[in-house]
Amino acid sequence: MHSIIAINIVKERVISILRRFPPPLRARISYFYPGVLLSEMLLLNFDKDTRTILDIGVGHGSPVIGVKENSQYFIVGIDAFLPYLKHCKARKIHNEYILCDARHLPFKTKTFDTVLFLDVLEHLSKRHGKAQIKKLEEIARKQVIIMAPVGFWQQGAYDNNIWQVHKSEWTPSELMKAGYIVRGLSGARFLWRYHLALSLLTEPLTYFRPELAFEMLCIKNLTQ
Repeated sequence: MHSIIAINIVKERVISILRRFPPPLRARISYFYPGVLLSEMLLLNFDKDTRTILDIGVGHGSPVIGVKENSQYFIVGIDAFLPYLKHCKARKIHNEYILCDARHLPFKTKTFDTVLFLDVLEHLSKRHGKAQIKKLEEIARKQVIIMAPVGFWQQGAYDNNIWQVHKSEWTPSELMKAGYIVRGLSGARFLWRYHLALSLLTEPLTYFRPELAFEMLCIKNLTQ
């Protein structure tokens, strides 16, 4: 649990520095290290006609904070934990906020162009997770983007937030069978417990071998 918190803090600090770089350079860096500059990776993979985005499970707001800089997007953030919503609202990461359980989304079909489900799937039971993926694809007009650990990563509650508990494991093959393009993030999984920095250095390799990565980014384009 503590390693996940640590790397999120490091990533946020790195992002704050790299966001000062020119966009072409940021895009090049995100190609080799997508897990570090995930906001740039998202921008590169958004459907070209995307204008509205639903961000489910906003957490502390990264990486969507980098997406919000692009004024062409209208982003709605939701979370079941009020302190996270307040944190994101104070930082003006999204345009609007809704307090609700991710399993009971108050939206009609085809409401948003792109639906983000970043680091949320593993917090649901397997049964709820499978049902949720189908629901995301109903709400999205153009694409669904999911990010989750590869396999099971033990995590309990923190921040006084019971929703932080991990309840299920997911593999790249599962998402591929569901029609998603899957890429590996955050480097080699087996190195995470021993050497975080070294793990991140392997990210250009595990990007194309998601089964070896710590996390995976899964994209399904619904208009193709």
